[in-house]
Amino acid sequence: EVLFDVQSFIPGKMAHLVVILKIPEHWHIYWESAGEAGMGTRIDVTGPKGWKVGKPRFPGPMLYTDGQGNVAYTLEGEVGFFVPITPPDDAPVDQTAAFQVKMQWLLCQDICLMGSLDRTLELEVQRGTPKRNTDRRLVGLRKQLARRGFVPAEIGYAFGGTPEKAQLTFSTKDSREFEFFPLPDSPLVIDDRPEGTKSETFSQRNFDLKPSLGGVKETIAVQGVVRVTRKDQVSFYEIDFQGPQNREPTKQVLGHGSLPTVPKKQ
Repeated sequence: EVLFDVQSFIPGKMAHLVVILKIPEHWHIYWESAGEAGMGTRIDVTGPKGWKVGKPRFPGPMLYTDGQGNVAYTLEGEVGFFVPITPPDDAPVDQTAAFQVKMQWLLCQDICLMGSLDRTLELEVQRGTPKRNTDRRLVGLRKQLARRGFVPAEIGYAFGGTPEKAQLTFSTKDSREFEFFPLPDSPLVIDDRPEGTKSETFSQRNFDLKPSLGGVKETIAVQGVVRVTRKDQVSFYEIDFQGPQNREPTKQVLGHGSLPTVPKKQ
């Protein structure tokens, strides 16, 4: 299914074209990077001249190990892909803008089947304040996206090494699980996933990294999505580390803490 997350475009205001796939139970497709097996899902959106179409935002993936022991990055259930679209400031109002969506994916269980989408979607341009699409599914689908430029202070991280061999570490002062998924254009990718440490007061997970097939670069860099699980809550954060990084985790503070007592007025 293809839709927009707004009821109409507003000149100069960003909106999203959203592709929703409902994957059959016990089947999966692949993330934008497939990992060691499969085929990464591809989305291409084209629109009117002068309109800005951004990079598609993918839902956070999970790990899948196939019968040959290959570790893949997969998506299951109902998932949404959000493509940012920004009209120009001088976009003509009271006219429609058309966008062509082309998409390919590989659907797998015991066998694999190619899936594709080729569709054109239109929406009117109006003046005023943007109004959101009221489809309630969009709220849940947005929560599957990785947050950009933000990692909570209670999550510490360390990144270092050489362009030939590096290590990425995540840690917290409470009980959490971590998984990391390099983006398709990341200079460093996963070489090994050593077992981590998890207790009520401390969690840590290391990821050994190696150069991608693109070759060794002069400086270390890694881009990807970290999946953080705390009890039944799953969150995704996108990282982009250029050079060594280090941050100690803080103790998570819930609520407002101790507040001073204000005497009642007599």
